[in-house]
Amino acid sequence: MKYTSYLFFLLALTLSACSDTQRNSLVKLLSSDASDDSVAIQPEALDDNTYWSYFNGTYQDPTYSGYIKFSMEWDGKGAIRTVIWHPNTFAYHADYLTTLPAYAGLKPAQIDAIALHEQGRQLILGTALSIKDEQMNSDEWDFQFVSSDALPPELIARAIDTLKDHLPRATAAKSFYLPAPEQLSYATRESAAFAAAGVKLAQRASTSDRVCYANGWGVGYVKILNAAQLEAALLEGSIQSDEILVLESIPRELPAVAGIVIASPSSPSSHPALLAQMLGIP
Repeated sequence: MKYTSYLFFLLALTLSACSDTQRNSLVKLLSSDASDDSVAIQPEALDDNTYWSYFNGTYQDPTYSGYIKFSMEWDGKGAIRTVIWHPNTFAYHADYLTTLPAYAGLKPAQIDAIALHEQGRQLILGTALSIKDEQMNSDEWDFQFVSSDALPPELIARAIDTLKDHLPRATAAKSFYLPAPEQLSYATRESAAFAAAGVKLAQRASTSDRVCYANGWGVGYVKILNAAQLEAALLEGSIQSDEILVLESIPRELPAVAGIVIASPSSPSSHPALLAQMLGIP
């Protein structure tokens, strides 16, 4: 106890001997967090033609006007170190990340290993979607994140808080979390925890009774599967290429089929939607 008192006495003596400027600087230094919480943004300025993807026509999605994909480097201790915006010429996160020196030579599966699981997570992958309005000048954003494991409210809150500071017109009041299909049940079940963390879940009522995420024609036998039946069929390999699947929600990895119909809305920038376009699955 006497040593603590002695230290406080020395500190007070030191401060009394300083000028006002020196004293203020010393107090600020002593009261600040020693850790560096700064976040690097790559690039700092977003060029519309390079980074933004726009939806042309309401048949693709009546809710959003466009989107931008991003990756966030995560230190695993609660700090986001870097936000990496992805050019619109890369459909998938891994495709762009592997062009960067830090991830050069990695396979998509290796990117998934450090991005989609809680254990060993180094990256947070996601998409920022701009809500459509008549002036095409919305200040409202939905944020969607990709993960095989549940994403806790604290991580989502920190990620959205970081992203909103670097997007046009984004504010905390109009920034929402849009859970990906694999995150929806967890987010719904833990909605109170998300609210306590300051995360607002997006409640988007579609302005259309149908949305097309991948154009095309498909002819085949209709097969209706719930989530458990779909998982079992994928494991068994019993899904055929001449079948049109009717599902509750879209799986992250798509089987080669004649077409897919889903009961719940997805995101036009999601991995399954982009994969369906690439594979020609309507």
